[in-house]
Amino acid sequence: MITLNQSLEAIFSRSNFVRSTNVGVGHSFEVWNGVYLTTDLTYADKRSIENLKLERWSSELFGELNTPTTFERYISLIMDVEVLFQFQQKYITRGRKKIVLGTNYPVLRVLYRKGIPKIGLSEVNFDQIEINAYHKMPPTKLGTTNWNAKAGSFINSKNLRLLEYRFFRGSDIYVFSDPLNNLQLLGPTLSTLNPYLFGSIIHHFDGVIMDKIPLLNKLQLETIVGGAALLVPDQSFEHIEAFVGIGKKFRLLGEQFQLAIYAVSANNDIDKFNVRYKVGLNFFDALSGRWIY
Repeated sequence: MITLNQSLEAIFSRSNFVRSTNVGVGHSFEVWNGVYLTTDLTYADKRSIENLKLERWSSELFGELNTPTTFERYISLIMDVEVLFQFQQKYITRGRKKIVLGTNYPVLRVLYRKGIPKIGLSEVNFDQIEINAYHKMPPTKLGTTNWNAKAGSFINSKNLRLLEYRFFRGSDIYVFSDPLNNLQLLGPTLSTLNPYLFGSIIHHFDGVIMDKIPLLNKLQLETIVGGAALLVPDQSFEHIEAFVGIGKKFRLLGEQFQLAIYAVSANNDIDKFNVRYKVGLNFFDALSGRWIY
């Protein structure tokens, strides 16, 4: 698979698949309280599936998305190094076991990705850096706010192949995806080798507004607002969007969910201003004690 950052209709299409034979090794550990280091090294032989015979049903189902991505076969050796900082991380100990309780401060993540050439016939040669900060803020009288911000660039792209580009997930027509990591009206998946900036925010009023409206307060609905932006300056691309929604929380099989209907508007350098209605399903993470978004 080329990338998981695809819309639901494209993620299983043939255009998102390649033949890859790979072997990898990785390790993750806590250096000291709140600082985590993860390293991965992957060696892969990558080939296009353009000569693969496809069944007729797949072309009928995916249409133009079913055209395989074409590229020359190549070998890659890629190293990923990620450092995660959870400032003033809280924890408790039970015997030899450490139980992390999280932090009330923003989390900082720094990723360095290196395409290593000339080792084991590896052809790729690139350096990528991404800095990511995010925060699921503690609840207040006005509700809860979550935000996410990313900035990254390929500081070296001497031999960078399409499969190693930075991908931003394509939008689904009617499904509202995780707004902290995805754009709702971006259109097809966007890939770039240029510097990029991404930011998103969502606020749940947790009934602060709807609970004050007679009759409606009996439905236990909540109002949700937010927005996101993606900037790729070297491509002169700017995408900005905002959304508002009404959600209802419920329990199913012992788990908590929230079903919501959203109105999303967006404006960018490719499409005109537009509004679309979507349905989203949020999940409560019992381990962290917080909603996914």
